[in-house]
Amino acid sequence: GVPVRLHGAARLPSMATFDSDGPAWTATERTRRTVALNPPEALQDLLQLVASILSKILDNPGEEKYRSLKQSGRVCQQRLLGRPGGRELLASLGFKSDERADAISLANADDAKLRAALAWCASYKPPSPHVALVIRLPSGARLEAAFSTDETLRDVRAYADACAPKGAPYDLGQAGGIRYDDDAALDQAVSTLGPRAA
Repeated sequence: GVPVRLHGAARLPSMATFDSDGPAWTATERTRRTVALNPPEALQDLLQLVASILSKILDNPGEEKYRSLKQSGRVCQQRLLGRPGGRELLASLGFKSDERADAISLANADDAKLRAALAWCASYKPPSPHVALVIRLPSGARLEAAFSTDETLRDVRAYADACAPKGAPYDLGQAGGIRYDDDAALDQAVSTLGPRAA
């Protein structure tokens, strides 16, 4: 069959905002939903590693070496960038990739924001139980996200709409390759897997 084609609403920002009027730092929905896809041990390792990086930056504010990570390094590849949500978490903190320098760097570090992120790493708990759903964008990009069993299909669609560029169509499926041919099949599958249809 033909996969479900949904047309999204306006795009929401995918990165945390650092407005002076708003909170010091909050994890983005995309960060929370992708980090939750890690198995418990990998999640704990990822959050502890990010907390360690943030602590070093806070403890050594004048040391540039703590604000830069070698992208091709084993630790960075396996424990950070290779884990679901690792790249999103770093980006939401303000880390930027520089392919020429093989580095991910944090140019500006605001202590309050880093402390808020450090506290988030220490307190984050993934939704439990949850189901992993896959969103395929027209570009071919494949996003996976965790949804709590008490969330509704409306929540799934709102998240997918926020990820799809400028209201473009996207396909929804279940992690593991199951795709849905129509809205009724998606509603049925999602309600039995986790999020309630609403």
